[in-house]
Amino acid sequence: MKPFEYASPPTIDEVITLLGQDRDGATMPLAGGTDLLPLMKADVAPIPWRAGVAEQELIGADASPELFARAAETALVGAEVLDHNAYKLPLVKTLIRRALKRLAEDAIAGT
Repeated sequence: MKPFEYASPPTIDEVITLLGQDRDGATMPLAGGTDLLPLMKADVAPIPWRAGVAEQELIGADASPELFARAAETALVGAEVLDHNAYKLPLVKTLIRRALKRLAEDAIAGT
């Protein structure tokens, strides 16, 4: 079993803070984490997913709401939803936009 830490932040601000503290790309947001934990413990779960094209859009670009929205769209290109959970896609886009905004604000503030 690979060692890992599991966090269940109760607010979006705490989610963003945790993601902002990740400097090596190892932090991975989960939905349905309680179902995934047994797979992770058994070393069956896939490696963390990264959106390389979206990351490239952000590198060297001036931070703006438009950039964050475009990166969120790009990050989720090809995302497949099921009928019962299609509502999650806009939620994830909002999470990405808010996280990028918060990280940009923290970088400007030097925190």
